[in-house]
Order: sequence, then C-alpha cells, then structure tokens
Amino acid sequence: MTDTNPGAAWREIDTPFGTFDMLAVESGLVGAGFGSVAERDAVWGRHAFVRRRDAGPVGARRTLDDAARQIDHYCERPGPAFDLPFVFEGPAFQRTVWQALTEIPCGSTLSYGELAVRLGRGSGAAQAVGQACHFNPIGLLVPCHRVIGASGDLTGYGGGLEIKRRLLAHELGAPLLPLG
Repeated sequence: MTDTNPGAAWREIDTPFGTFDMLAVESGLVGAGFGSVAERDAVWGRHAFVRRRDAGPVGARRTLDDAARQIDHYCERPGPAFDLPFVFEGPAFQRTVWQALTEIPCGSTLSYGELAVRLGRGSGAAQAVGQACHFNPIGLLVPCHRVIGASGDLTGYGGGLEIKRRLLAHELGAPLLPLG
C-alpha cells in the first residue's frame, strides 16, 4: 500500500514474542499487534501510509519511536503501563473497554465478567467485553492479553494463545524463552 501524501506512519519491530507492527497518525497510535500484517491491513486500510520506516507525519514517527523504546523496555523488564497517545477508533462501548484495558496493571489478570462489572455493565456483559477485546486494534500496548476466561483459562488473542501465555508469564517474571 502506498500513498504520495501519507497520513500515517508504520513500523515493524522484532521482539522476543515475534514481529510486532505499529501504525500511528499525527495524534497517536491507531494500530499495533503481532501476527499477520495482512490481517491488520483490513483495519488499517482507512489510513493512508507507506510501509517505510522514514515515511509519515513527524508526530506519527515520534509516537512510533516512543512505542518502540517502551516495548524494548517492556521486553527487558515489564512494569508500568505504556505511556503513549492512543487513538481509539470504534463504537463507544469498545472504546470504553479499550480504555479500561490500559488500567489493568502489568502482571494482573481480570476475567471478561470482572471487567464488565468494573465498567458498570454486570457480569452478563462478559461476552460484549470479549468482543471488544477481539476487536482491540492496539494489541500488547492496550493489554487485552490480561483478560482471561472466568475459569482462569486463556482464551482468544489476536497474536495467538501461545503469545498470550508468554506475555503473561513474562509479566510474572518468567525468563523469556525462544519461540517454539
């Protein structure tokens, strides 16, 4: 995808968890995640961007630089929440869930029902919270990997359950092992 007047900047970085792609506009990060770029392009398609490191608005490139530094730090020593400007694009309920995800501390988990209760929706809204997590466009940085099933089982993650398991183990202090 190319555009002579790009409105967004893209960056791909290697992490111990796999390749991680990020997309930012002048006002902040709009997309990020592990896995197939093609899958994310369906969401990112509404943003004009060039898949080159030096392309895009200055503010967007600055956000990507900050995000890359913070992800490197997270990979070395997970800790406080990511301090980045996020641009949440989606229905109001999804944006509310995504914002709530940023408030789950590193190394902690909540069930979908517990998160629904925190949002004042009651545990019956667990499925709606799960759907919002499914559509989270900013994986890892907006930590939907910290939301688990009511039984404690790991359920759904855009980057795959193995990455979700590894992220949670890393946040609890487990050594990073090679992908395998």
